Amino acid sequence: MNSPIIFLLLLCFGFLPITVGMQHGVVKKREEGFSLLRRVKRNEDATRNSFSFEDKVAIIRQHNDFRRYPNATNMQKMYWDTDLERVAQNWANQCTWGYNEQRTIQQTVYNSVGESLFYSTGTIRGQTKTMLAFWFSEIVDYTYSNNSCKPRRSCGHYKQIVWHNTTAVGCGFKFCPQAKNIRTKSIYIVVCNYGPEGNLREQIPYTNGTRCSECPTGGKNCDDGLCYAHCGSKTCQNGGNILTDVCMCNCSGTGYKGDTCEISNIPNTNRSVHILQNMYLMIIITLGFVFWSHF
Repeated sequence: MNSPIIFLLLLCFGFLPITVGMQHGVVKKREEGFSLLRRVKRNEDATRNSFSFEDKVAIIRQHNDFRRYPNATNMQKMYWDTDLERVAQNWANQCTWGYNEQRTIQQTVYNSVGESLFYSTGTIRGQTKTMLAFWFSEIVDYTYSNNSCKPRRSCGHYKQIVWHNTTAVGCGFKFCPQAKNIRTKSIYIVVCNYGPEGNLREQIPYTNGTRCSECPTGGKNCDDGLCYAHCGSKTCQNGGNILTDVCMCNCSGTGYKGDTCEISNIPNTNRSVHILQNMYLMIIITLGFVFWSHF
């Protein structure tokens, strides 16, 4: 038999068991996924542990869109902070409708941390825009000229969104069948933490005037009304690509996760299969060249 034919047969038959085994695993996972979707129904996000990458990007972009609304001389761009996300998620996991009084000491970056809360009785999917729009709508109850809210009205959420030197936010959510301090059952509690904290008493959220005319040192660039510094030395690993407008690494399709795509997202069992598959490929290629050279 011709040596190239032998090589091709070895290659095909060598990969057949591994490929079929992996396909079977994928089919099984899909079947389990559809079964889970049917069981959960309207609470399809109840099993999610945190916001998706797409959710986080949407939250940052909408914050920055709202921060562009006023003509501010010193409004800084906002970015996602994984440490604030951790604190927010841990508090959401407690299923308590109320503020986390320990949030500042639970992180080490900011001298003070702000917090905003939101809850929904429906799915959390697609609700982040509704949540932020709800907070921002408090603008109608705020008067910039005397830095005050209307009597018996709240505008603290709005002021936190547009606080000029709040540059970081991190959010988490949790489905709570019965949360503490609230009678409504089966709700999703969303917690967003801000650093540094805004909405400080007797201080205006921003300085009104020519946009970006008073940007801080190190952030002199202007992006449609927002002062910002470039993403700096941040790089994405393992094939991830950076979204420059939010300085976040998109790890989709890489098999990795984390702030810089540094954490493997492949289960140990699948990773072992990939290693064995690569080893098998090398053996088959080596045997093929051996046969090739002897015929």
